[in-house]
Amino acid sequence: MLGLAGVPAGCRGDTAASSGTTGTDGSTGGDPGPTATTADTSGGGAESESSTSAGPGDTTGDPETTGGAEGTASLSEVDCHGRDGIEIAAAAGTDLGDVEIVINGATDYTIPAGTISEGLLVVREAQGADPGLAANIGCSDDTVALVRDGVTLDTATFPAFPGSFKGTTWCAGVSDDPFALCTPTLGEANLAYVDPGGIFFDRLDPIEIDLTIDAAGIAALEVDPRSYVEGTFSVTTDGATTEPIAIGIALKGSIAGSFADLSGKAAFKLEFDFVDADTRVLGLEGLKLNNMREDPSQVHEAVAYWALGELGVPVPRSGYAEVRLNGDSYGLHATIERVDDVWLSRFYDETQHLYEGTADLDINPGREDEFSVDEGDPLDTSDLTALMATTVLPDDMFFAGLDTHVHLDGVLRVWAASLRLGHGDGYATARNNYSIHSDDAGMFDFIPSGLDQTQQFLVDVHGDSIPAENRGVLFDRCLADPQCLDRYDQAIAEVDLVLAGLDAQAEIDAIAAAIQPWVDADPRREQTLLEVELAQDQTRAFWVDLATVIE
Repeated sequence: MLGLAGVPAGCRGDTAASSGTTGTDGSTGGDPGPTATTADTSGGGAESESSTSAGPGDTTGDPETTGGAEGTASLSEVDCHGRDGIEIAAAAGTDLGDVEIVINGATDYTIPAGTISEGLLVVREAQGADPGLAANIGCSDDTVALVRDGVTLDTATFPAFPGSFKGTTWCAGVSDDPFALCTPTLGEANLAYVDPGGIFFDRLDPIEIDLTIDAAGIAALEVDPRSYVEGTFSVTTDGATTEPIAIGIALKGSIAGSFADLSGKAAFKLEFDFVDADTRVLGLEGLKLNNMREDPSQVHEAVAYWALGELGVPVPRSGYAEVRLNGDSYGLHATIERVDDVWLSRFYDETQHLYEGTADLDINPGREDEFSVDEGDPLDTSDLTALMATTVLPDDMFFAGLDTHVHLDGVLRVWAASLRLGHGDGYATARNNYSIHSDDAGMFDFIPSGLDQTQQFLVDVHGDSIPAENRGVLFDRCLADPQCLDRYDQAIAEVDLVLAGLDAQAEIDAIAAAIQPWVDADPRREQTLLEVELAQDQTRAFWVDLATVIE
């Protein structure tokens, strides 16, 4: 049985070093251990009152936990996301009073005298009147230590970003490494990290997703398909099915394109934290299930996201799933990673805003309110206003202005790569299917989406065949500026070099073979099997033509 709730989002397998002896439970499932109890932080010893949320000093009596250096204490878990927290392992009955938590060489918090361990002691970030950690613990480049009477009991140093992503933390006892990425489980037995990429986003191994919605929810979706209703979600992979969990379900797709109601091959948006804000599925807050109605080949999104990833472009991951609703098969869907704060934390160490553009929405002054603010303060969009102002700068000031407000090399790579992949419906070519991300300095990146109609025909990377009125204004002005055009040509050359080294034919063949049984059995497939085969051949021919162009 695959355990899903509360398991972290995808990330690289970086590790951290710990010098202390660890003895936490390194199991990957099962009983999470005894209920946490609140430690007395006033110096009067441990209380027995049961609690899982009170104060900075929650403890749990894990019988398998042993002490750290010299049998005293060790770092068991360090959570650097949200309300930071540190889990200290010590044998039951150990007096932890006066142990200092030292962050980057400075004492941040001292455990009150008389605090007795019951196995695990949790010290959280101070909140309101509750005492606790004062400093934020960075997910990288920070060192945490336990010190008593000038003697270091244990220490842990975390690697440079992006060593940890939202939905993950650092634990001892979950791998051969002293400290490794894990599931956030402060006060409970540590759980090994599970990457959702190997389950939801394996292009060569479709999974099965079961959704349920009651009659009232179905009726609500018929009236307002894009508003979430409560339902349940479970997933089957390798013959194991998870227990259903309560989530939010809505339909997706544009009316002029991929949208279908529940009588047809509907596409779905899943919000795992819709019912319970703390619910995660392998660390994810949501998932998109695309119906591929506008992609007869059924391979465009998987191949395009793969290729963009190989180019170093921050993009979602994709895979495949047969989707069933109330037991009825809705056929093969593309599973697409949602661009949200969990996804952003895989690529960016800071986020001011994530804006989502809609069809024909360009970055023109005065249109701030038309963008969806997916992350960040919706009342302060001054970063977007500043970016928009660059579109009306005089010609001799445009390049400097653009370079001030976007990560230019990354943005030019996105535009070049998208056009090389035949994305005629993206920002550069059609002011569509894009999001923009700003960091704390107000510097922007572009994130492409809607790749189901790529790889059908070659697109001129300089946009000469695209009417100027259709092109994104920043792209259009870049082409007209000698400095920007020169940098764009450099980006094209770099993209071409990587694309020339990809074996796209092998990738297409492997994906097509993996999904063939699911395509054959799809009861809501809108194309004949011959049409699917011909569309896949057209995709192969696209890559042959592309290879000729970039030679």
